[in-house]
Amino acid sequence: MSKRILLPLMVILVAFSAFSVFAQDVSVTIPDWSATSGTSVAIPIMVSDVTGLNVLAIDISLTYDQSVLDATGITTTGTMLDGWNIQTNDLDGQLNLVGASANAVSGSGIFIYVNFDVVGGDGATTAIHFDRMVFNEGTPGATTTDGNFTVSANSTVTFQVDMSVQQREAKFDPAADTVVVRGNFNGWAGNNEECTDADGDTIYTGTFDVGTEPTIYYKYVIHKDGSDVWESDPNREFANTGSQVLPVVYFDRDSVYTPPSDVFVTFQVNMSIKQREMTFDPDAGDIVVVRGNFNNWAGNNEECTDADGDTIYTGTFNVGTDPTIYYKYVIHKNDGTDVWESDPNREFANTGASQTLPVVYFDRDSVYTPPADVFVTFQVNMSIKLREEVFKPGDGDIVVVRGNFNNWAGNNEECTDADEDSIYTGTFNVGTEPTIAYKFVIHKADGTDMWEDNIPGNREFVNTMSDQTLPVVYFDDDSVFSGVTKTGAILFNVDMQVWEDAGFFDRNLD
Repeated sequence: MSKRILLPLMVILVAFSAFSVFAQDVSVTIPDWSATSGTSVAIPIMVSDVTGLNVLAIDISLTYDQSVLDATGITTTGTMLDGWNIQTNDLDGQLNLVGASANAVSGSGIFIYVNFDVVGGDGATTAIHFDRMVFNEGTPGATTTDGNFTVSANSTVTFQVDMSVQQREAKFDPAADTVVVRGNFNGWAGNNEECTDADGDTIYTGTFDVGTEPTIYYKYVIHKDGSDVWESDPNREFANTGSQVLPVVYFDRDSVYTPPSDVFVTFQVNMSIKQREMTFDPDAGDIVVVRGNFNNWAGNNEECTDADGDTIYTGTFNVGTDPTIYYKYVIHKNDGTDVWESDPNREFANTGASQTLPVVYFDRDSVYTPPADVFVTFQVNMSIKLREEVFKPGDGDIVVVRGNFNNWAGNNEECTDADEDSIYTGTFNVGTEPTIAYKFVIHKADGTDMWEDNIPGNREFVNTMSDQTLPVVYFDDDSVFSGVTKTGAILFNVDMQVWEDAGFFDRNLD
C-alpha cells in the first residue's frame, strides 16, 4: 500500500466554555461485519447520543489485519459528519482520521463510514480495533467497542429483472405487489430476497447470499396480497462461481407488450427552454419519455426523439382503449433519475382513431429565465445572402443567433430588419458567461439550418456585464457577391448628333 502523509488539519477549535467537564461518555461501536473476498465494504462507526456535548473535533486511529482488509478511505455522505473537514492517513494496517467543524454534531447513529477492500481468503478474520478515539481534546470521553470482520465463504449475487411489461399489462402493481427471488439457495420459499427499484426504471434488483451450491436454480415471483405469480418453467440457473451480477432479464421471459388495441397517437413536446436552462441535456444522455395511464405510468419505451434538431421531441405510440388518456412528459436523466412535469396531468379524449397532439412546452414553461439581465444587440448584414438568394425571408427563412448563452439551440433569438436595409438586428439577454461565443444561423422555412462555417471557429466577445451593441458583420464574413442570379441583355441608346456637329465625334473614325 502506498504511504500518504497526513496533512495537518487547518482548523483551530474554540468555544468550549459552555461545555461541562462532567459530560457523559459516548459509546462508540464498530459492528461485526462480513463480506466475500474481492468485494468492497463501507463499515459504519456508530455513536450514542452526542446532543449537547459540543462535539466539534475527532481524532480516531483504527488498526486491522492488512492481509484481510485494505482501507480505501472514508464516506461522510448521509452520516453525522457530513460536511466536516476530515483528513486521513492510511498506513499498513492502520487508518488515522482527524476532523473538525464549526458546528457541533447532534443525535446518534452512523458517525462515519470507513471503506475497505476485502483482500483476505474465505474464513479469514480480523478485529477492527480502536487504538485511539478522542472527541475534542478528550471531553466528552469515549467508551469503544471493536468490531470483528469475517471473510464470508458464500457468494453474493445481484439479481436483475425487468418488470416493465408486467407493469404495463397491469399484472404487477408496484404500489401493492413485491418481486422476490426463490430458489434452491433459500428453499424455494419466503420473501426475504426482495428486489426493489430505487431509480424507477422498472428494473428490480437485489443482492443476496446464495450459499455454496455449485449450481443455483431460481425463479422470480410476483408476491401479491394473499397469492403468488411464479415464472413459468423452466427454472433459471447459473454456475455459482463467486460473487457476480446477473444480466437483466424480463419477468417470465416476456419482453413484448401486448396493448389492448391499436390506437396510435403522436406526442409533441418543446424542450427548448429546459435545454437552455440545462434541466435537459441530450448530449449527456438525457431522454424524454411519455408516461400515462396507457403504459401504467412507468418505463422508458415511449421515448420521444428530435430527428430534425428543432428541440421539438416527438413520438408515436399505441395508447390502447381507455376513453381518456392521462399522461405527462418525463425527463429521464442519464444518472437514472426522473424529472416529471408538475401537476395537473395532461389529458385528451381517445377517439379510437390515430391523432397528433399539438406541440406543448415541457412543464408548460415557455419562458426562458436567464441567470442575469445583460442585453446585447447583435447585427448581421444579410445583403450578400439576399442577392445570392440563399436567404429568402419572403419564403419564411429567418436569421437567428445561437451560442453558449442559449445552449446553441432554438430560434428565440431571431434578428429582424425593421428599416429594410438588409442589416438584421436583435437584442437578447446573454446572462453571465464571461465570454460569449456565438454564430448567426439561417433557419430555413423547411426546418433545416444553415450555420456560418466560413469563419475561423466561433464568433465571440467579452461579456462586460453591461448592455452593449456589437458591430455589424457580414453573414459568414462573406462581403463579396459571388455572381448574378438573373441572365439577359440590355440595349443602351446614346444620341451623339450634337457632338458630331461640333466636330468632337466622327462616326466614321470612332
